[in-house]
Amino acid sequence: KAKELADFEEGAKRDLEQSRGGKSLTDGAMVDEYNALKAEAGRQSAILQQEKDALDRKLAAEGDTLKALETEAGDLGQALDQLETEEGEVAKHLESKRAQDLSIGEKLKEEQQEQKRLSQSHKKNSA
Repeated sequence: KAKELADFEEGAKRDLEQSRGGKSLTDGAMVDEYNALKAEAGRQSAILQQEKDALDRKLAAEGDTLKALETEAGDLGQALDQLETEEGEVAKHLESKRAQDLSIGEKLKEEQQEQKRLSQSHKKNSA
């Protein structure tokens, strides 16, 4: 078993040397490389965290903007409903005024005809 373990470790070192272009790494060099990789991973993690935080802030701002737009849309919808109600009231009032104007026009026409008839009757009586 000990020989198998030693052979395995030797094979792993050879594989590592081949992947490094034939350069052998001492245990200290491996620790240094591990620490360097760990530090680089930490830097990358910090960069990713900053990007995530920026995206989270952007998402929150967009959410606030969406809520404001939804509120504004609701307010505009209510204003539109109010305008439509007022438009209906104005249309009713306008229709009432038109009917009133027609009635006044007819009365005026009748009065003019009556005056014309009276005028003709007066002319006949005067003549």
